[in-house]
Amino acid sequence: MRKDLQMPIILAITDCQTDLHVISFTGRDALNEAYRFDIWLIGDPLLDVRSLLHREAFLRFGERRSGVHGQICHAARIHSGVRVSLYHLILMPSLGKLAAHRRRRIYQDIAPPKLIAQLLEIHGIGANAYRFEHMNGLYPARPLHIQYDESDLHLLQRLCEEEGIHFRFAHRQSGHRLVFSDDSASFPAQPVPFRFKRQEQSGTSTGTLLHMAEVLTLPSASRQLVRDLKQTQPRSSKHGENARTPAANHAFQPPDVRGAINREEALSRQRGMRELERLRCERREVSGHSNRPGLRSGEVIQVLDHPEPLLNDQWLLTEVLHAGRQLQVLRGAAAKDALVILRILADEQRSSPAAA
Repeated sequence: MRKDLQMPIILAITDCQTDLHVISFTGRDALNEAYRFDIWLIGDPLLDVRSLLHREAFLRFGERRSGVHGQICHAARIHSGVRVSLYHLILMPSLGKLAAHRRRRIYQDIAPPKLIAQLLEIHGIGANAYRFEHMNGLYPARPLHIQYDESDLHLLQRLCEEEGIHFRFAHRQSGHRLVFSDDSASFPAQPVPFRFKRQEQSGTSTGTLLHMAEVLTLPSASRQLVRDLKQTQPRSSKHGENARTPAANHAFQPPDVRGAINREEALSRQRGMRELERLRCERREVSGHSNRPGLRSGEVIQVLDHPEPLLNDQWLLTEVLHAGRQLQVLRGAAAKDALVILRILADEQRSSPAAA
């Protein structure tokens, strides 16, 4: 989480000439989910706030013009002041449109990646707004996909989870792109390592990682999962007899001797490997705080100088909570308006999803 950003925070809205100043924002960005940023701004009391709905915008914060691009899906006036008013906007990706309605539909003879692309294009998300990269798995057409009282977004997420596909977002000032992959090689790495904050003899502190703590969990396998794994084993009677024979050791035969693996066996192995990945005997979860802005889920960071040696490793960011504010934009506002706005901000941010 990043708080109290010292660099300017700017929201650039497409085809909007109104002077709006960001006073604070919170945001949640998680792997395999649609991000959400709540932004509070002050501006002209006469602004037609509804005219901002569905416009594209880029929230810039941090160095190198990093930030988040999205669409304004909510716009409201929170306080009407004498000189300035307080506005609340919500910025989300175009993917958020898939969550609007629950549907009942059946899809036949279509591969999961093709169905994912179809769901996106139904909602106007064209081929230039998403991509599949480092896709190494096999995805044959399924005879039947059933969507029963679930949104298109939930169906998309379910397909990704079932097939071992993850998705993240790539941002630029002119737009954002949805990136799907089934390979960890697709996760970009932060170029500069994160060094744990240390107190120097001079009294100053250095480092970009302010806090890092680990929670160790040991997941347990369900009966259904164990049954699914058993189904991935070869079922030939010959194999079963050999397995029951004492010391049934056989010489290794390379693939060119025993024949190529057929498609069904390759799919079974793929499912088994992905289920085993979910069932690693030790799952490591780490939470932390950093003063480096611009972090995004789906990035890999390198941690250095942590007092716990085991934490000095590469870590995948699965969830990033952002927070920033610049109260100096209230200078010049009427004292009464400033006090009301500060009180509203305190209440709003306590109930914000990113602050929860």
